[in-house]
Amino acid sequence: MLGKYTYLFIIGAPGLIFNLFFWSRWKKLLRPRLKAIVATIGITTAYWAVLDNIAVHPLGIWGFKPEHVTGVQLLGLPIEEWVLFVMSGGFIVPLVIIFVAKYRGVATD
Repeated sequence: MLGKYTYLFIIGAPGLIFNLFFWSRWKKLLRPRLKAIVATIGITTAYWAVLDNIAVHPLGIWGFKPEHVTGVQLLGLPIEEWVLFVMSGGFIVPLVIIFVAKYRGVATD
């Protein structure tokens, strides 16, 4: 399909669309919490990267097909995997903030 950009496109495109939607729709709610959001995404990304490195390298539970990744690596993992971690956190963390605010009756507009 997209050759070595397949995995990057499958992860990056939806993640970017969802994140743009969340941040445009709930900017007033999310912006004051930006530091906490970035910190949370950073911590979860580091955690997932450690577990993924263990699963891929010493355990060999899974791997990445070279024809579907760009070949760019960061700390032993394809850049596409890092995009997955950041994008996942990027839409999970804001969603939690939005749902908690709605549950508590905080204005989310």
